[in-house]
Amino acid sequence: MKDKIKLISFDINKTLIENNTWLELNLAMGMSKFEDEILMKWHKEGVIGYGEAQKIIERLYRAGGKATLVKIKEVVSRYTYKPFVRETIDYLKDKGYEIAIVSASMDVLAGILANDLGGKFWWSKQYI
Repeated sequence: MKDKIKLISFDINKTLIENNTWLELNLAMGMSKFEDEILMKWHKEGVIGYGEAQKIIERLYRAGGKATLVKIKEVVSRYTYKPFVRETIDYLKDKGYEIAIVSASMDVLAGILANDLGGKFWWSKQYI
């Protein structure tokens, strides 16, 4: 009989961590809070799609001149876990579950969290 894999997946922002890493990263890369809010509003209202929003963000990051991989890793590494995340993950692993992180957040953050929490699997839609 094949071994069955038990897998639980988690999102990142507001699920595993308290932070809104997109807002924090956007501000650190030189975007204004107004620019962040208007892009979010346009996306939610369907004025622009996800891909177009990302292209605008990329242009704003480049214009700000602060977007380096080192800086991005520094900013996204400043997260706070939601209460009992570590204990929950440890409990699930002790019960034989594999942990996965699946998110539209940045792949850099997904990888950092997977490594920190001992998850073997992670996938992110946004590659930074």
